[in-house]
Amino acid sequence: EESSISRFFILTENPSRYYPENSVGSQIIGFLDNAGVGRYGIEGYFNGILKGNNGKIVARKDVKGRIIDTISLEKDDLIGEGVKIITTIDRNVQQKIEEILEKGVKKYQANKGTIVVTEPKTGKILAMANYPTYDINNYSDVYELEKVTRSKYPNPSVDLLGYPVFVEDSTEGKKFIYDNKEIFLREATTEELGNSALVKYKYKNGYGAGVYRNDAISSLYEPGSIMKAITMAIGIDTGEIDANSKYNDTGSVKIDQFEIKNESDRCLGYHSFEHALDFSCNVGMIRIFQRVGKALVAEYLESFGFGELTGVDLEGEVFAPLSSWEKWSMANLFTKSYGLGIAATPLQMATAYNILANGGVYVKPKIVEKIIYPNGAEINYKTEEKRRVIKESTSQLVTKMLHSGSVNGFAKTGAVEGYSIAGKTGTAQILYKGRYQSGPGWTNASYGGYGPIEDPKFVIIVKLERPRTSVYGAVTSGELFKEVATYLFDYYGIPKSKK
Repeated sequence: EESSISRFFILTENPSRYYPENSVGSQIIGFLDNAGVGRYGIEGYFNGILKGNNGKIVARKDVKGRIIDTISLEKDDLIGEGVKIITTIDRNVQQKIEEILEKGVKKYQANKGTIVVTEPKTGKILAMANYPTYDINNYSDVYELEKVTRSKYPNPSVDLLGYPVFVEDSTEGKKFIYDNKEIFLREATTEELGNSALVKYKYKNGYGAGVYRNDAISSLYEPGSIMKAITMAIGIDTGEIDANSKYNDTGSVKIDQFEIKNESDRCLGYHSFEHALDFSCNVGMIRIFQRVGKALVAEYLESFGFGELTGVDLEGEVFAPLSSWEKWSMANLFTKSYGLGIAATPLQMATAYNILANGGVYVKPKIVEKIIYPNGAEINYKTEEKRRVIKESTSQLVTKMLHSGSVNGFAKTGAVEGYSIAGKTGTAQILYKGRYQSGPGWTNASYGGYGPIEDPKFVIIVKLERPRTSVYGAVTSGELFKEVATYLFDYYGIPKSKK
């Protein structure tokens, strides 16, 4: 009877985990829910090996209920106990990038933002920041509501664009808790945002449980003009254009019932394609894809990694399939050349820019360095070079052109004094009811680049969603790129470029 199992019991159906960094890297890490299941990020992706025996422990107690000793049901049942997952994330870089991003989102009055930093030769992800974020130790706090007020949102039809906003509706609404009371709310339409007669609510953090999602891998967007660096690489690699090729820019192209225009008058005239990249000329990019043709464009886009998952070891990655090129209209082909009509995640864009920076090779993005098991066994994650996408000479020429843009063109907002960088701005209008909208709150602003160009150590992709102080990537995301790059040059002790 002394050794009977009746003197033992199974402890805890309420496992927990403490995260000492609180909100740092929260969307990379994920969390353990109340049922002991890993959700999102590393926790979700590796739940099987981190979970172990669900935290159940056989223990013996004394007469006062104190645990005397513990016994494992089976040795192999504790696989999750002591398993260590070592990531590629540099904790210092991650924290700094999150600080820069938070300030940037607030400064430019954007809904949210994402910054991805990678090592182009290895595919290692050094930082992956999103804002807004959340405290992993208090993950249920994300549901807190606030009432929309004129003092905080003076122009609600613009200030609230893109957020989930709710209005009271006792018939069609769902139950929410606000100020310790039950209320019934439904999501407001875009047209209702400016209606002052309606009482409106939104999540305090902007997105509620939506902040659990890692937008770097789980949010698709049309990248806009940062895609033009890829277009240029395709044109050069196929031999359709070279460093001396020129075209005549009349300011617009008509196709079907559409007229596609440039944003800048600097594009007008007989210019090189490098000039078209410097000043983000849509017409110049269209001329490149016209020469290359649909079939070859589709082949290159797939090789760059569009239309497929990157395979990064995080839960929640999404992708947008590329439709068969035979189904593309000419307008479809044209818009892809400047980053509309094609969707990607920020990580996909970083992976594509890795190719430009590393000499032309697709390297699978990597966020796990190794896994260490309790018995000392290790699984090391090696660099995976999947395929050559463009020739090394193409990579070098595109890098030279992107550097020109950072010196002479719109991308100079991202330039760092004393260093040679490659950079490209991007501004993409947001589609609503079948039409691309314009004005504050209706664009995604981006900047993509890498440095130093002599031997690139990092790639940076910056994305701001719906900035309101300016619609353009050059004066919003470009400034954030500069701040991140300046920090990285200093942090890694990278010597200044030779003049």
